[in-house]
Amino acid sequence: VSRHSWREAFGAYSGIDESSLSAVDLERYGEAAWWSGKLIEAVRLRERAYVSYAGEGEKVAAAQVALTLAWDEANRGAFAVSQGWFATAERQLEGEEESAVHGRIALTRASQAMFAEGDLPKAIANLDRAYELAQRFGDRDTQMLSLVAKGRALVKMGEIDQGVELIDEGTAAAVSGELEAYSTTLVYCMTISTCQDLGDFRRAAEWTEAANRWCDRLDVTGFPGACRIHRAEIMRLRG
Repeated sequence: VSRHSWREAFGAYSGIDESSLSAVDLERYGEAAWWSGKLIEAVRLRERAYVSYAGEGEKVAAAQVALTLAWDEANRGAFAVSQGWFATAERQLEGEEESAVHGRIALTRASQAMFAEGDLPKAIANLDRAYELAQRFGDRDTQMLSLVAKGRALVKMGEIDQGVELIDEGTAAAVSGELEAYSTTLVYCMTISTCQDLGDFRRAAEWTEAANRWCDRLDVTGFPGACRIHRAEIMRLRG
């Protein structure tokens, strides 16, 4: 898993009795399943990891997994289930000192405000909060995701030059290999979506090529479906 050898990791975990796996291993097994294209299996394993963390009183770790499940379910279109996991994450953090996970909470609130509610000022306020927490606790992934998402929100508000500058900065960090794999794909998708909104196919093509080079360095045969569609659209628009 640490080498991002997802299929190898999934195969190795598949040969072990699940009842003997720790919460950490269940979480890693779920990650390997997700990157191997087995979303349903990934959700099942992450649910088990959550139960294990919660049972051990590891509230921050449980909240982290609950947030991951909230994103998984939102991406499947199961928005009520997603909201349930988000509320679960918030409840697990009640009374806990601020940490990097609180930054992810703010990032998730920002995503809901921008994409579900269309409330861009609310999204930016939460993104600024997420960025500050991520910077304080050394969470580079949330920091760059917040930066790129803020750039996207600014573009939607007509602040194009400022927004694109933030997007380019965050995307450079992603494709250089500085971020985790999932964060990199989210950054790429937001970047390409923004380029499409602006009709800036040159910038979209440049970042697509950079992202493909990043993909080639890992055990990743392609991005999730939505991002692959974006890439195909850019190729078509460029002839």
